[in-house]
Amino acid sequence: GASKLLKFFIKTYLPKEIHTYSDNLISNGWLYEKLGFKYIHTSKPGYWYVINDIREHRFNWRKSKLVSMGYDKNKTESEIMAELGHYRIDNGGNKKWFLKVGI
Repeated sequence: GASKLLKFFIKTYLPKEIHTYSDNLISNGWLYEKLGFKYIHTSKPGYWYVINDIREHRFNWRKSKLVSMGYDKNKTESEIMAELGHYRIDNGGNKKWFLKVGI
């Protein structure tokens, strides 16, 4: 099925190249390799925060923003977020994949 979806996408949108990612926590990316994508690199592990039962990107809660909201500049981002009762979820990084389609 993935091969048919990829062929449809290429035929419909005529991309010259496609960049995509696989999440290391749920996949090793073998499907992209099978579809002809080339492995580029693996990113460092990242994290998110859970706020009101919603996963939010860490960028929204960086230390500089928290300090500008009035939180203690002497504490780390993680310390402030923990005090606020927000949980951190770590990930295993992502693999980046590339497929050259057109000339």
